Amino acid sequence: MPRFRVSKEVLDRAYQLFHKEFYRDHDPVGLVHRYRDPRDQEVVGLVTALLSYGNVKSIRASAEKILVALGPAPAEKIHSHHWPTQLNEFYHRFNRGSDLQVLFYWMGKVLQNHGSLEAGFRAASPETAPMRERISAFVRLLSQTPLPDDLAVVRQGRARNLKYLFSDPEDGAACKRLNMYLRWMIRPADGIDLGTWQGVSPSHLVLPVDTHVLKTLRKLSWTRSKTATWKVAELATEKLRQYCPEDPIRYDFSLCHLSMHGQDIAAI
Repeated sequence: MPRFRVSKEVLDRAYQLFHKEFYRDHDPVGLVHRYRDPRDQEVVGLVTALLSYGNVKSIRASAEKILVALGPAPAEKIHSHHWPTQLNEFYHRFNRGSDLQVLFYWMGKVLQNHGSLEAGFRAASPETAPMRERISAFVRLLSQTPLPDDLAVVRQGRARNLKYLFSDPEDGAACKRLNMYLRWMIRPADGIDLGTWQGVSPSHLVLPVDTHVLKTLRKLSWTRSKTATWKVAELATEKLRQYCPEDPIRYDFSLCHLSMHGQDIAAI
């Protein structure tokens, strides 16, 4: 079988087919668009992105439960360390309400200390550092925040699950969910992504690689890996940078949904 070579025209066709509000509203990012306040967008975005494993229907259902519990001003509730007790029985696959309680405390401390998650992200590492280092520093900023005694006990018992929630690129993980979150926040508002964070350039973003995107990357012969890793994400981003250096992952949403809907990039 001859090797398929992608072109900018093919990528643009995928973009035209799938970069639409119809697909957004069936994607986790659609939930973030319900909010207009940037403070709420970044908070809801992080919680939703971190839970974005499994099928989309279950992801959205779990995120909906959290958003109902947080009410109309989620950033304020998390900033004030107000824990919604209705989430005590929450679960989403590997994670439980107790994991959320630790996560919300960490997020609340970043909001108190830095004013916003964006400010915390930018303060955690130099802006000239590679994105791998910046994401790792952001993970440490959150996960190394001291906890009150009761939550420290929870963290000790849920250490493995919390580590799964916060993967670290320094461990080689593809960090699909954190890369996706940064895409939502940093790429210019275009009906899919929100452009909430103005202080980080889209040119620095790294492709969020999950099983759907990996399938397309293998089709393109951009990787032979059967596993999504940070190295695969970086290599694919460099390929995409050839087509759009100022915004290399503008095609991410389209490539993901193309595979999710069973379409072959070679056939569009």
